[in-house]
Amino acid sequence: MQRLLLDVHGAVLCGTMTNVFAVVHQRIVTPDTGRGGVAGVMRAALLDAWREAGRPVDVRELRLDELARADEVFVTNALVGAWPVRRLGDREFAPGPIVREAQALVAGGFA
Repeated sequence: MQRLLLDVHGAVLCGTMTNVFAVVHQRIVTPDTGRGGVAGVMRAALLDAWREAGRPVDVRELRLDELARADEVFVTNALVGAWPVRRLGDREFAPGPIVREAQALVAGGFA
């Protein structure tokens, strides 16, 4: 089970040993690591791949309530790649097209 780490203002920083991504209004969002958290290798690789493909990615503050309302939520790290979050509190999520795209990028070695 993953736990989320929040900053003192309640914004999401990361998961335990993972970086967090969400799909909010059809945009990929990941927390800005400037106030804490770790800018992981897998996070950086996915951000680079998406930016090179012209896909907009927002690196910004991500509030817990916004995360709970997201269309998709997934976590990444260098060991597991990308894996979907299935439950956050009482909210259940189904793996969506963006996490599947992230998994395909990881499986393809970002080629």
